[in-house]
Amino acid sequence: MALPAVGDPEVVATTARLCLRHAAQSDAPFVLEILNEPGWLRYIGDRGVRNLDDARQYIRERFQAGYAQDGYGMYVVERSGEPGPVGLCGLVNRDWLPAPDIGFAMLARVAGQGLGSEAAAAVLELARTRFSLERLVAVTAPDNAPSRRLLRKLGFECQSEKHPTPENKFLCLYSRDLVRAMSPAEVAGSYDQIAERWTAPGFDASNGISAHQRALAFLEPPSRDFPALDVGCGANGRIIDTLLTAGLDVEGLDLSERMLELARARHPEITFHHADICEWQPPRHYAFISAWDSLWHAPLADQPKVLRRLLGALSPGGVIIFTSGGLDRPGETRDEAMGVPMYHATPGIPALLDIIDKSGCTCRHLEYDQWPELHIFVIAQKIPNP
Repeated sequence: MALPAVGDPEVVATTARLCLRHAAQSDAPFVLEILNEPGWLRYIGDRGVRNLDDARQYIRERFQAGYAQDGYGMYVVERSGEPGPVGLCGLVNRDWLPAPDIGFAMLARVAGQGLGSEAAAAVLELARTRFSLERLVAVTAPDNAPSRRLLRKLGFECQSEKHPTPENKFLCLYSRDLVRAMSPAEVAGSYDQIAERWTAPGFDASNGISAHQRALAFLEPPSRDFPALDVGCGANGRIIDTLLTAGLDVEGLDLSERMLELARARHPEITFHHADICEWQPPRHYAFISAWDSLWHAPLADQPKVLRRLLGALSPGGVIIFTSGGLDRPGETRDEAMGVPMYHATPGIPALLDIIDKSGCTCRHLEYDQWPELHIFVIAQKIPNP
């Protein structure tokens, strides 16, 4: 098999801060450095790489051979726009593991900056979308607490505390199933088929209304000058009615054509946006945003940026209410419980709260409103200008 051309490393993924690419022979000084850092030697092991020739051979036999044989391997991680690698992250097939292994290691000088989790999240998305992998595993030393925390953050679950290795050692084995995300257009197509359910006489029109009334209580006395947005507004207009009753100037947004057709028939005076929330740019700031049972349909990889965009669209003192899955770590499902294919995902409560905090907002309320179902709603408010 032909190996990648020397000096021509392929970029496989980019994130907000990072670039992941194939390793090249010119990376030998970096490989020599990271393979001999105390953290690598303690938690991963001594690979016997002592000089630049050893490092070049390691790149050929461990990294480039993997790209040629499996299509994937360990990638060099760089900061976007900055020279020099800062870490490794990628996928490796190992005979003694039941699925491809995700591995990551960052240089000690960049530890604590979240680069490992950012790179690993990008590799997870590659595994799912580019390589169509259905399951990943990871192994780590039992006393490697940072690695174990990162794996849990990524949605991996511990399967064994003592998984044997060929060297007769024992490592912790983690695994995670990968669900193929449905695109927003696919989700909208499913909703097109069942839109009438939300306008049928038996539909519970009280669903979510008390939560919205709680969220509205955090606003200053509203007036028609206060714009509001209902994301994933759907067909029956119950949330729009609630916001109109509160005196807000309401807009709706949905990607399902049939949902919007029914919504316009009920509220012909309202402005509706037919748009994909993952791509849509808010045209103005809003005093109130609702994303009830809608944001969680966005692909898991897109949800953080969508939430940040919505939080950024709040005016000072503005309030958002949204629902999500009440998990402690990322998760996603795909099923046909509603009679059509449907996808749900959540970054996990810690990630949601972190995004809220870093977007200049405060969490005012978080509630499991359908316990024991893991359905939560979150109310957050933009911190007013001092």
